Amino acid sequence: MRKAHRKEEGIGTAVALLLLSVLSVVCLTLGTLGIFNLRYTNDYSYKTAARFAAIEGLNEAAAAIYGSSSWTTGFSNTSQISAPGKYYVTFSTSTPYYSTNNANGSSAVTGYKNVSVPPGYVYLISQGNVNGAWNSTSKKYDGGQTVKVATMIKAPVPNNDSAWNYAVFCNGFFNVSGGGKFETGSYNSITGSPSYSTPNDTSGGDVGTNSIAAAIIALGSSNFFSIGGNVSLPPGADSSTAVTNSSKIDGTIIIRTSVISIPIVADFVTAISPVSDVSGGSKKSYMTITPGYYGSLENGYYTLSPGDYSFSNINLGNGAIALSSTTNRVRIYVRGTASTSDIDIDFGNGEINNSSFKSGLLLIYGGTNVTKVNIQGNAEAALGLYTPNATIDYQGTGELYGSFICNNFTLSGGGHGNIFHDAALNQTSVPNPDDEYSKIKSFTYIE
Repeated sequence: MRKAHRKEEGIGTAVALLLLSVLSVVCLTLGTLGIFNLRYTNDYSYKTAARFAAIEGLNEAAAAIYGSSSWTTGFSNTSQISAPGKYYVTFSTSTPYYSTNNANGSSAVTGYKNVSVPPGYVYLISQGNVNGAWNSTSKKYDGGQTVKVATMIKAPVPNNDSAWNYAVFCNGFFNVSGGGKFETGSYNSITGSPSYSTPNDTSGGDVGTNSIAAAIIALGSSNFFSIGGNVSLPPGADSSTAVTNSSKIDGTIIIRTSVISIPIVADFVTAISPVSDVSGGSKKSYMTITPGYYGSLENGYYTLSPGDYSFSNINLGNGAIALSSTTNRVRIYVRGTASTSDIDIDFGNGEINNSSFKSGLLLIYGGTNVTKVNIQGNAEAALGLYTPNATIDYQGTGELYGSFICNNFTLSGGGHGNIFHDAALNQTSVPNPDDEYSKIKSFTYIE
């Protein structure tokens, strides 16, 4: 019996050792698979991040082309705005993966890897990388994950007969003689030449009207008034009587060959019922709003996500509007009220925070019933304002960037303000500017 018991103990030990060996193999296999999966996941995540970096390079290059069709500056190992990747775009044919700008060509040209680029088009290639290092000799990324993408875009055609080409354009009068100071100038939010921080104060800040009335452009007589650009009048206007204190114009008075149409824009947001007013937020905690159809936008602090909005009116008070994106556009339609005594768009003493100063990222349109716009405050603001039936009353002391299109424009209450036209809007059309910040619709991977 003792021998049999010992034999059973030996068999049990052997089975236990066998099971232990099997478990060890299983654990080792699972561990190896886990490490492989982790590496695969990391590689996939890094490759995805590199792809997003490359696409951002395409988007930024496309935006630059829309700002200036002849742009070939490129981006040299540029960091993403809010992500860890970097991208590289070049037009130098002596470097690999080069882009080709044929926007102003008259015939097709050959781009990278014999791609045919038709006249009026730009072939863009972007390298995106995460966790690698830029090699300035080979003009490639070493290490990490790199993704290369390409797209063909149609270059914009400059629209020289557009109200968006002006710092201020009116159907009626432009009167800044009652304020304390007023100047116009220009900058380019896409090319950065000139930049918003050092704008050109002697050209590009044009003012225009569709009226032929006498003194329709009324400028102040003091040394604190100047139009840093041209004054544009419609056919039939008398340049000798239409402008007061014309010596304050840095450019010239131009008689156009046609009237510039600024029609009312239809609401681009589908109406819903009932609608809710929007109010809330604080300086320390902004309230995020998503695109949609709303009632009034009341005094508060708001972050707007990219997309289209419709409000019955805006009464910002002492609040603020901030954009959540520096690449994707926000469009706001203001429906207005039937009462002519109401201020349909009242920015009050509020702030508009568009940190990129790309005015095309915030476009505000006024409907038929929008007849009064009030701009106060002393903060900087970059936007495009399109209100064909409204009188803009500018009482502020801050600086405005973009383009302001209206029925009438007046500077009152001793206002001290400057308006700098964003030349990136020059290649847009009325009433809806082309989306120079729209995302690339499609792309291909290249090696």
